[in-house]
Amino acid sequence: MAILQDSSIFEPQLLRRTPEGYLTGRIRVTCAGVFRYLGEDGKTIVRVLRPESEVGAPESVVTANSKPVTLQHPKDMVNAGNVKKYEVGFTGTDAEFDGIDLWITVTITDPKAIEAIEKGEVAAVSMGYDVQSVEVNADPLNNWRGTEYTHIQHGIRYNHLALVYAGRAGESVEIAVGDAFEIIKTNKSGHTPAKDSAMKKIIIDGAVYECDEAVAAKISGLEKQLADSAAAHKSELDKVTAERDAAQAEVKTLKESAKDDNVIARLVDEKIKLVDTAKKYGCEVKAEDSAIDIKKTVITKAFGDKMDLKDKSVEYVGVAFDSACIHLDSIIEKKPVDDGSPFAPDFKNIIDNQDFDPEKAHQAMLDAMTGKSEKKGE
Repeated sequence: MAILQDSSIFEPQLLRRTPEGYLTGRIRVTCAGVFRYLGEDGKTIVRVLRPESEVGAPESVVTANSKPVTLQHPKDMVNAGNVKKYEVGFTGTDAEFDGIDLWITVTITDPKAIEAIEKGEVAAVSMGYDVQSVEVNADPLNNWRGTEYTHIQHGIRYNHLALVYAGRAGESVEIAVGDAFEIIKTNKSGHTPAKDSAMKKIIIDGAVYECDEAVAAKISGLEKQLADSAAAHKSELDKVTAERDAAQAEVKTLKESAKDDNVIARLVDEKIKLVDTAKKYGCEVKAEDSAIDIKKTVITKAFGDKMDLKDKSVEYVGVAFDSACIHLDSIIEKKPVDDGSPFAPDFKNIIDNQDFDPEKAHQAMLDAMTGKSEKKGE
């Protein structure tokens, strides 16, 4: 059984010290992509695809949990019989695939491994794993995000995570996938990785493509020109947008101002009429008094203390005010209440009564407004 390995550039800045002196943090440990290594003839470059569907398969992701961390890859798979010999830390239980990269929390407990990390001797992390099968790509036109491949891995199962030293001969073939770098190789076939130095990797809209170095340089220059042009257009657009927003705000202010003027004028007219009405009934009120206070003064003038206005709603006070005006008008004009008011019949025979109940008068007015008084007479 071949032991496969991949690697991602190590990011020590993502680790922190625990109170016990360990290093821990959540890092990228592998990813989907096309990986290259030398074939059986020692000359042919074989390109193997690890598709997102395989790297991100739940049954694959879960095997990255609770695995030993080693310093360099051991010669054999790590198991209960040799784990004490190789283990310098462990992975957590939060393995998660984000669509390209596999992330997990790692904790390094061994002093030698911690020292290697802090000195910058560790350049990458590398998953040691096995696969259930490798399929030959039947259609040579198939490619993964612009990169051709010859084989496809299925059934990825992780065994351990290795801390990889920098600068070791034949250590890895780096393949750019997003902002991660990974390798794949077998350690039983004697294959050593090969790097295609004439090809460069470029990322366009999140996809990775291979191209000639000169083409990559040209594309990089064009991307800069586009970025500069986009920045200039954005600046001009922001200026025009700001001017438009300012103009719209000014128009809105003018409209609101005109609306406020109309509202104020209407309220002033209503207040003047209310003050005049109160004074007509001999109530001492001032223009600066609130509308509801003026109405309460008129109600008290008409009914004295018989009508309790404490904690009553604005609507209640309004209806009681109308009742008070009817009552006071009948007194001023000295004529029957049923002359000129649709509510007057309901106040007949109770206004001049010594036992006049303003609450009943108020209810009588409400009954008249809703038609209940007519139904009672049917």
